[in-house]
Amino acid sequence: MSQDPLGLPPSPNPSGYVKNPLTLADPFGLSPCEWDVTRIDEKYDKHVEGHGKRLGEEPDMPEYKDQHPEDDGFERYRRDAEHLANSPLHEVQREVRRYHDGAILRMDSKGRIVFIQDGKITNYFRPGPDPSPEKFMDNEGTR
Repeated sequence: MSQDPLGLPPSPNPSGYVKNPLTLADPFGLSPCEWDVTRIDEKYDKHVEGHGKRLGEEPDMPEYKDQHPEDDGFERYRRDAEHLANSPLHEVQREVRRYHDGAILRMDSKGRIVFIQDGKITNYFRPGPDPSPEKFMDNEGTR
């Protein structure tokens, strides 16, 4: 076996593989992205419920609040983040990689952004209005 010519680190699960390579992306090689379980509760509470936001800031993803007893907003939040992280590139509005830490940011057509680091989803939110989601992606792509 030889070293990767780009110097990329190997996947944390070298024997894994996406379930359907025609519909799932695999930015880190060999397994679909899932949430970092140590961060999902905190991010849901902040971006959907508004906990931990600055004074005067509103939650940026209120569409994930439970609408009625049968609606599990937390599950939809988790599922939509994983869907965006694992969507084929042609279904993603925009993708950038941050230089300083190698994180991949993917944005959908609704301006929602998922952060992927070390094969795990670490954040899912909608920036704006200042900066707009597009400007946020521009800024992150140059860091």
